[in-house]
Amino acid sequence: MNWMRRQKRIALVLGAALASSALAGCGFDDVQFNGAIFEAMGLNNNKSYEEPKLPPRAGIVLPPDTQRLPPPSETDVAAPPPGEAWPTDPEQSRIAAAEELERRHQDYCREALWKARASGQPDVQITGPKGPCNPSILRNLTGKDITTRQ
Repeated sequence: MNWMRRQKRIALVLGAALASSALAGCGFDDVQFNGAIFEAMGLNNNKSYEEPKLPPRAGIVLPPDTQRLPPPSETDVAAPPPGEAWPTDPEQSRIAAAEELERRHQDYCREALWKARASGQPDVQITGPKGPCNPSILRNLTGKDITTRQ
């Protein structure tokens, strides 16, 4: 039994030595990675990469009179002249529309709920431009009470 273990151990050592000597002949220079992904990672061995030729750019041009420039802290942006069609930012338009809808909803609900309570119908269901106006537990927890008349 001891003899079989010794043979297995010798075979394993010889196999490892043979594999390492076979792999020692392979160098990294022989392996080539081709493809755009390998180029992006910088793994390809192609030495044919050339720096792109770019036309020369003009330097920074300063205004002729630096005394007329506004101070750097001044953030007053000139408004466009009236009548000119400037593009509008869709994100700002969406935010402004949402704020306007919220304002109209708050005003409508405040007035409608006040009238319902004043007429003796505090449990009537009122729906405003944005949805239901009646107070709920969630609205009470958030502290936003729109039913008080200001």
